[in-house]
Amino acid sequence: MSSDVPMPSETYLITALFSPIGKFSPIGLIFCSGNEIKRYICDWINRRAALATTDTRHLLKQPRDTGHDNNKTNRHIHCTMSTEMKKFEKITGLIDAPFTPFTPEGDLNLEPIPAYYNMLRANGMKGVFINGSSGEGYMLTDDERKRLAEAWVAAVGDDPDFKVIVHVGSCCLRSAKELARHAAEIGAWGIGAMAPPFPKIGRIEELVKYIEEIASGAPDLPFYYYHIPAFNGAFLPMTELLEAVDGRVPNFAGIKYTFESLYEYNQCRLYGNGKFDMLHGQDETILPSLAQGGAQGGIGGTTNYNGRELNAIIEAWKRGDIEAAREHQNFSQEVINVI
Repeated sequence: MSSDVPMPSETYLITALFSPIGKFSPIGLIFCSGNEIKRYICDWINRRAALATTDTRHLLKQPRDTGHDNNKTNRHIHCTMSTEMKKFEKITGLIDAPFTPFTPEGDLNLEPIPAYYNMLRANGMKGVFINGSSGEGYMLTDDERKRLAEAWVAAVGDDPDFKVIVHVGSCCLRSAKELARHAAEIGAWGIGAMAPPFPKIGRIEELVKYIEEIASGAPDLPFYYYHIPAFNGAFLPMTELLEAVDGRVPNFAGIKYTFESLYEYNQCRLYGNGKFDMLHGQDETILPSLAQGGAQGGIGGTTNYNGRELNAIIEAWKRGDIEAAREHQNFSQEVINVI
């Protein structure tokens, strides 16, 4: 469905948004790009199909008369807004969330990184997710986060079987976008971001806006949303997030799911016939996730010191040895109970 409303190519002011009941509701001037104006209007028209034939030209401040026929020279609003989603490789195996080494004085200690990489590689890890919660990324300066990312990329080198994913989330959106740009510049495999602990995000649209801006900083890298609501209070439905980003954030690859709901994890895995990469984020429930048909890939923290045992769960499952898989899973839970 489309409208005959001409779309100015410049940036204009929109004077109102639409209330849920479809009425014109002034709320002050908001700077919007052409795509944002299209999105607001299209959302309203799609929700109020009966009003689709209504002339909506009065909603936009018209450009000054330049002598050109705007109906011929400008784009038109299409009410089905969709961005082609990029296809990325899905992760198979376990990705480690490494700790960040420090000196006794609290400075970064990058010297152990090459040995750290070799140890993880020997234990069967398929990559690292750095600067996340285990890596205390929120405790580091932007410069420290960049240096750490550079050290990991350098240590891994051109190893095709080991991925470096950089967590770039920040309470400062501009910092997050810059960290994303930097990750792409240095050759990281992918990026990710959790919702900020402050200010708290309480709506799906707020979260999508946050993701959209960060992901645009590295448009050619796969972006993973790191769902860890216990850390930031963003207890939002992830199936609704997938619906919202689908066709809107082209490099959205999937979710690092670190939450207790195996039901929701599986529903996300099934969304769009497995369209997105659902990385399991809880080492204590790898086996039940495998039983649901998921957990082809995962990101864990106890993989730092219990990686072989966690990989043994997956290997036993593949062999069809359920009893061995249970034993390895139960042992991994005992390790977690200790810590």
